[in-house]
Amino acid sequence: MQSFFRFAHALSLLLSVILSHSVVAQDSRWIDLTYSLSADSVFWPTAEPFKLTTDAEGVTEAGYYYSAHSFTAAEDGGTPIDAPVHFAEGKYSVNKISLGQLIGPAMLIDVAAPVSANRDYLVSIDDIIDWGKTNDPIPDQSIVLFRNGLGALWPNTEPDLGTSLRGVHSVAALSFSGLSAEAATWLIENRRDDAKRAPTF
Repeated sequence: MQSFFRFAHALSLLLSVILSHSVVAQDSRWIDLTYSLSADSVFWPTAEPFKLTTDAEGVTEAGYYYSAHSFTAAEDGGTPIDAPVHFAEGKYSVNKISLGQLIGPAMLIDVAAPVSANRDYLVSIDDIIDWGKTNDPIPDQSIVLFRNGLGALWPNTEPDLGTSLRGVHSVAALSFSGLSAEAATWLIENRRDDAKRAPTF
């Protein structure tokens, strides 16, 4: 949670700087990739879901109105960002990722069609090359995004994760699309991208 709060605070500072300095091009637009956190949010099946607790709501004994809430949530849920340390010991945590790596021109490659036919579909090198044949070249230092189409089913857990089960026994039933190792390597070797995103939630 500490990393989450650091990231949220840093992101709010970044947005303030961007808006105050008017660095956004006039023909640009913000695209919100996040989902609101709620009891319906999709979380990793072994993680604790989002919980909102009402600590106070109403007129106090002193005669004034007071409202306060608490919330808890695991890292793997909602619209998470997987820092390198998530799977690599000693690597960057979220608060150590440069904000410059989280904002920039983005290329969106739609793989919804093959994912609809095979929910375990892995994005291939051909998917990226074929996209480039009908679109502008992927510029260096850009962010590559892949749309698997499952966002339209949010927050239905089963279409998103392949199972509605929860707990350790549910891990074997997980099923979702991703980026193949070959495609990831190709992007690293052929594009100097600051950030790459594969569909997760």
